[in-house]
Amino acid sequence: MTLFIHIILFNFLFSYEVGDKISSLHQDQEFSICYGSELDPNGDGVFTFSEYNGDLNGGQYYVIFLEMGTSWWPACYSSLPSFDNVVNYWSENENVLVFQSLGDLNEPYSCTQWGNVASPGIPLITDDTGLPIFGMFHTDNLLPSSVFIDHTMTV
Repeated sequence: MTLFIHIILFNFLFSYEVGDKISSLHQDQEFSICYGSELDPNGDGVFTFSEYNGDLNGGQYYVIFLEMGTSWWPACYSSLPSFDNVVNYWSENENVLVFQSLGDLNEPYSCTQWGNVASPGIPLITDDTGLPIFGMFHTDNLLPSSVFIDHTMTV
């Protein structure tokens, strides 16, 4: 229990800025995939950043584009067509992962409803209930927020 409390506190007391490398603790943190499970590299329904770190996964390096949002904020909903354009643009490049972390599910949209608004089945969406991913990368608490993570896991 104490470790869990420390992880939660670490997520909100420390956030990564441009040029910071994601710690191994955060790379190994598991997040549930709530949409786009066919894009899950391990097929286990869990997302970790370490799965996309070529130094840890056998040499398959990725660049990650992450958009963070909530299902209740109108700006997040209205940004879906733009996000869909990003997803479609990079969909043919197997070394680019474009995904969303979605907080506050069912407020009012479920993960499936959210995923089906744009191009159904394309985006990988993680359940960011409690906003642990947003806590790692928040950009002045603006939603939606986007982050690029390079092949070395540097923001």
